[in-house]
Amino acid sequence: MKPFLGIDLTENKDNDVLNGNEFIVQKVSESNTEAFEKAVDSNLGIVNKAKLPLLLRIIKGICCLAGFILASSIVNVWDSETPFSAIYERIPWIFWVCGVCLAVWGALELAARKKAKQINQSDEGDRARSGLDSIIKNIYAELGVPSSAPETDILTFSYKVKDNEVHAKARALESTPYNNLIYRVFSDEENLYLANCEAKYAFPCSEIKAIKTVNKRITIPDWNKEEDPKKGKFKKYKLTVDNQSCVHLKPYHILEAERNGEAYGIYFPCYELEAFEKATGLKAELQ
Repeated sequence: MKPFLGIDLTENKDNDVLNGNEFIVQKVSESNTEAFEKAVDSNLGIVNKAKLPLLLRIIKGICCLAGFILASSIVNVWDSETPFSAIYERIPWIFWVCGVCLAVWGALELAARKKAKQINQSDEGDRARSGLDSIIKNIYAELGVPSSAPETDILTFSYKVKDNEVHAKARALESTPYNNLIYRVFSDEENLYLANCEAKYAFPCSEIKAIKTVNKRITIPDWNKEEDPKKGKFKKYKLTVDNQSCVHLKPYHILEAERNGEAYGIYFPCYELEAFEKATGLKAELQ
């Protein structure tokens, strides 16, 4: 099965082409593409402006790391028979350095949050976000995406095929092979559609076969929803978040389709199952 939006590294480890271009039925116009890129650049500028200067960010990171390493060292040498006062008498400097590092980190963290809040709530920030929202609405209108079409996360990943099985592979500097990209999903009597700010993809209903459930745990690096992953409607999925803000989930699903005799799979997280069952009229099956 060929993963939709997957990147096949089987024959070329440097490949960066996503599968699925054959399903594209409409691309965003050049004018809207240019407007979108400018709006994204403007918002990235706001994000960068909201950060502390590079030197202060480096100092904050060093102080955070050093402070917690020293704090861990103090805890590791402490036991029930050795009070903290005795440790302090032997190595008082470690307490002072640890305290200073954590204090500097805390002060810079508060400063960073205050600056980010000020920039994000400024008129410039409001204009940038409003401009991006406006062009995204124009793009979806151009692609014929209904306003009611929900945003869903679609999994993309690099992989190799071995013994006719797909094996996800993390590339250099990646903590997980998987990324979750935002697509609007909707359907009509003829097709299931996926659309983003670049193109619209169509999957004829006659080519859609089933939704399979893969009872394995995977990790995604980002959370694209406004609601907390462990609260509200997402609580039932028992998602976990690590200290790197990566989200761990189980299971995931594959919407199976066929094109010219070749099997394709649209991979998506467990929390998007309801949207795909509604759009396709199918129910998930355990693989």
